[in-house]
Amino acid sequence: MSDTGGGHRASAEAIKAAFMEEFGDDYQVFVTDLWSDHTPWPFNQLPKSYNFLVKHGSLWRMTYYGTAPRVIHQSNFAATSTFIAREVAKGLMKYQPDIIISVHPLMQHVPLRILRAKGLLEKIVFTTVVTDLSTCHPTWFHKLVTRCYCPTAEVAKRAMKAGLKQSQIKVYGLPVRPSFVKPVRPKIELRRELGMDQSLPAVLLMGGGEGMGPIEATARALGDALYDENLGEPIGQVLIICGRNKKLACKLLSIDWKIPVQLHNLIGKGIYLQNGGMHGCL
Repeated sequence: MSDTGGGHRASAEAIKAAFMEEFGDDYQVFVTDLWSDHTPWPFNQLPKSYNFLVKHGSLWRMTYYGTAPRVIHQSNFAATSTFIAREVAKGLMKYQPDIIISVHPLMQHVPLRILRAKGLLEKIVFTTVVTDLSTCHPTWFHKLVTRCYCPTAEVAKRAMKAGLKQSQIKVYGLPVRPSFVKPVRPKIELRRELGMDQSLPAVLLMGGGEGMGPIEATARALGDALYDENLGEPIGQVLIICGRNKKLACKLLSIDWKIPVQLHNLIGKGIYLQNGGMHGCL
């Protein structure tokens, strides 16, 4: 995987948790950022460039659509392999894997090229777990994978169009952590644990692992909409998932809200800048 947004790591961690729950110690599962951990400079800076791209929509679109044609991205990967194959191979062999699971669109072509060069395609199972629900970049799909797990029938059609065989494709939905499918505790307990108002309706506002999108503007609009000027009191509360976007969290912390607002970093990871302390923003 690679830390470009929060979904790829979340999916990887969900798969790891499922392996642990299903098989216990029978499998050792490692989650690794292949680009950051096992490529030389400047390629190991690739995940950091994602944050820049998502903040500049025109560049993101140009990169996304410009690399979509097969002749373009295959040529790019072939050229890139010249510089990173040795380090990536060391990284892969470090774990002596029986199974490789990719949850990122840029994690198929180079690893599979390495496995083929080393004659390991028949010995190591290579699977792709697609984490995009509909429109997805063509680099998700590679004909040499053992299995390609698709979250929807629409993605499965795209896999077929990309040249994968029906026998390689399985539709299984998105991976979720086992804790998400277990019975939910009573709402009153959860609200008490999170320090929420027990009676006010709640809005959950999320922007992914990077805290992307118009989160601040949306939060401000909710702050106005959920305050009754006639009554002079809130009619709702907001929980905001800021992800790793510390700048966003600091902006939101500086606002004098008229309604209850809580800022969290990532789901399950606690309150962002505990107790609203501004020291983390200085």
